[in-house]
Amino acid sequence: GSAVQAGRLAAAALADIAPTVLAVLGLPLPPGLDGQVLRQAFRPGYLHDCPGTPPGEPGPATPYSPEEEARVAEHLRGLGYRE
Repeated sequence: GSAVQAGRLAAAALADIAPTVLAVLGLPLPPGLDGQVLRQAFRPGYLHDCPGTPPGEPGPATPYSPEEEARVAEHLRGLGYRE
């Protein structure tokens, strides 16, 4: 479309797709989301023209309580991701 810049993205990664789609849709980026918004893929100012578009940085993470953190760690151990 007219909002997309012509050419190739030299430094794009698979993890950049989700944050870019969320930004285009004007949705907030979840804390801890991998990747970055590929602003260079769009004409200058396009993402700022979209209502509700976040600035491209994830918001502050909501920390787990100590009890929640222990439950998550135990679950990850059970799945074999932690020792």
